[in-house]
Amino acid sequence: MYIRESKTRNKKTGKVYVKHALVESVRTERGPRQRVALTLGQLTVEREYWKDLAVSLEACLTGAQELMYLAGFDLPESVLTEIARLRSVARHHQKTKAAATKNDCSPVQRYQEVDVTSLENTDSRTLGPELV
Repeated sequence: MYIRESKTRNKKTGKVYVKHALVESVRTERGPRQRVALTLGQLTVEREYWKDLAVSLEACLTGAQELMYLAGFDLPESVLTEIARLRSVARHHQKTKAAATKNDCSPVQRYQEVDVTSLENTDSRTLGPELV
């Protein structure tokens, strides 16, 4: 993941607005694409710390780190609440998925006994001389 900066210009006033986003690379059938994982608004963090911030944000989104590790980056409160919301949604999906698989864990028999004398063959095909 990395942080992308995008600038937009107001056509009437000519004022330039800057916003930042956490972007992840995703492989698709048509090649690699970039997907916005989190909109960060306007960052006040210096550009040299963007990689560290992206790594910390990714770790917080996946649940590997706590939000307190992001305190040094002086992020807006809206970004921190969005990260907390995304983490809670991810935890909820993990819990429901675990509960669903726990309920569906009926033992499945992998082997069955078959009487080989009772087997029948239908619609059989022969291999032609070109395949032999």
